Amino acid sequence: MIITFKFNNMKRNWNRIVLLCLIYIIGAIGAFAQQITETNLLFEKEVERFNDTDNCSVRAIATMFDLPYSVAYYSLENFGRKKNAVNLKMFGMSHADLNRQTRRFNLQIDTYVYPKQVPYEIFYRDIKNDYMLYNYYVILEDHIYTLKGETNGYRLYGNYNEKSRKVLGYVRIYKK
Repeated sequence: MIITFKFNNMKRNWNRIVLLCLIYIIGAIGAFAQQITETNLLFEKEVERFNDTDNCSVRAIATMFDLPYSVAYYSLENFGRKKNAVNLKMFGMSHADLNRQTRRFNLQIDTYVYPKQVPYEIFYRDIKNDYMLYNYYVILEDHIYTLKGETNGYRLYGNYNEKSRKVLGYVRIYKK
């Protein structure tokens, strides 16, 4: 009986240790997991109102500078952005508006284009510790999204599948 009792106590303690380890691991993963804000949902009503589905540049400008969607939309429209148009010219226009917005908010920017597209993991590995210094306007072959530094890392403003796509380049915006 005594041996069984000790075995049961050991088993119970072992179960507690395993449970505590699992809780710790899950907590650690959660602490380092990148937050994602799905901007299609964030701006759902505005997208419907403007009837514009290829609007990643509008969503990126709006989230980067905390602007209302309509202000970002009309700002890019003033630079020649066409509704539902996805092409490199549009990215140039959104970059021109980005330059204008950074002057308006008195921010510094620099741009980098990779020699070839790189996986998101490589891009993120290079920038992950700079979240207190910079925000990023991330450029893919046919898409743009925003990474904004917060208290404990970057928050991605874009679509849920962004991390599975390759990065063409970025615009780094120095925070004040």
